[in-house]
Amino acid sequence: MIESWKYCQQKKGLLIHAYVIVTNHVHMIISRNLNSLLKDIMRDMKKFTAAKILEAIKTETESRKEWMLTIFQEAGESNSNNTVYQFWQQDTHDILQQKMEYLPVRQVFMKIL
Repeated sequence: MIESWKYCQQKKGLLIHAYVIVTNHVHMIISRNLNSLLKDIMRDMKKFTAAKILEAIKTETESRKEWMLTIFQEAGESNSNNTVYQFWQQDTHDILQQKMEYLPVRQVFMKIL
């Protein structure tokens, strides 16, 4: 995740104001400072991280490997936008107020650059 965020900050104008990485999802408060659209940044970030994480699942020792790959494959087969696996949820939730109330509890803020 961090590698992808750094790239998006440097090349796509991503600004990360706050984030939380939980075991099965990520919360972020973000904006942009270049001509890139947030939806394009998110699309590219999801594509990159999905490929990296799926590769890690396939190549590393992981006791739940087959189970996880089956779930991602079934999700991909049910979505015409994918060819094999679907790792990320298809949409993003732009719920700023809800996240602003949730994130400060964790007091997790970052500045990568």
